[in-house]
Amino acid sequence: MPEAIHVLSPTARRFVREWGELGDRWGLDRQTAEVQAMLYLAGEPLDAQSIGDSLELDEHEVRTCIARLREIGIVLPGSRSADGRERWLCVPDVWEMFRRVAEERRRREIDPALSVLRECVLRAESDGDEAVHERLAEMQECLRLVLGLYAQLASVPSAEARKLVRMGSKIRKSLGLSS
Repeated sequence: MPEAIHVLSPTARRFVREWGELGDRWGLDRQTAEVQAMLYLAGEPLDAQSIGDSLELDEHEVRTCIARLREIGIVLPGSRSADGRERWLCVPDVWEMFRRVAEERRRREIDPALSVLRECVLRAESDGDEAVHERLAEMQECLRLVLGLYAQLASVPSAEARKLVRMGSKIRKSLGLSS
């Protein structure tokens, strides 16, 4: 017996649609972002048919979305339903979900950018183009520092990361930096 359609409240439905639009702007297709939002809000494993029925997607589309979300690492297999259907759930810890998305974006976007910058810095230096070398080296250093900060934040448990982020303004204030 298939699971009942997972009914979304009006607020949940609005969030799912808006998250889909945001996902589209972030480079994740709308349907995939909607599936992720629905699984996050559900807080329990759902099967592809229930997700599809709720979001008006066919089962193949849902499975394609789930495969993409699994690549990113934010959707995991859940327990099977009583009739043996595969069910899926979103990583429940929003901080862990953020870390996994950030790691995927780092791998896909930042690492290739750093590689290009590294090459261009070396070329500008060997060409004797000091102005270009200086600007590119500055950009490269900025990305390295941001990646270092990310690596530090990604290595601590969620509760500690939350505390560190909340301390940001206190740290700036204690260092005498502007607010």
